[in-house]
Amino acid sequence: MDKLKKKYYRCVFGEFLGNIIFILILCFYRGGVFHLEDGRWMPAILLIILWGTCTVYRVIPVVRDFSYVRENRCERVTGEIVEHKRVKSGKYSHTYYPIIRDDRTLECIKLNLDYREAEVGRRYTILYLPYTKLASVEEEHFEEYAMK
Repeated sequence: MDKLKKKYYRCVFGEFLGNIIFILILCFYRGGVFHLEDGRWMPAILLIILWGTCTVYRVIPVVRDFSYVRENRCERVTGEIVEHKRVKSGKYSHTYYPIIRDDRTLECIKLNLDYREAEVGRRYTILYLPYTKLASVEEEHFEEYAMK
């Protein structure tokens, strides 16, 4: 749970910092929103609408997960990875956004996970936050993978 909390707080900091930077740019770039000449309000309004839409899409899940982090709760899923996106950086490759099939419900869940050793077909127990889908691996099930 500690790794998951750390990821969550990094996400909160990134969202907060991104919003502050955007507001500062909007206010001070070329005279700012509040000093626009005639006819230049439309781009500013479109930027504000775009920023609002992105903020709602990204910030609401973070806010909804806050109670889970505060109370040290999270969701736990045990299942098999059925698909993932693998990204190579240098000599390492990382797995992002694995889709794991839950053993209990057979539901497929797309998670936000940065993990080097994740492979399709392998079984894991993963802790995750339900709205942001931030995840960390709790346990790998090697013995079950070896039997297949």
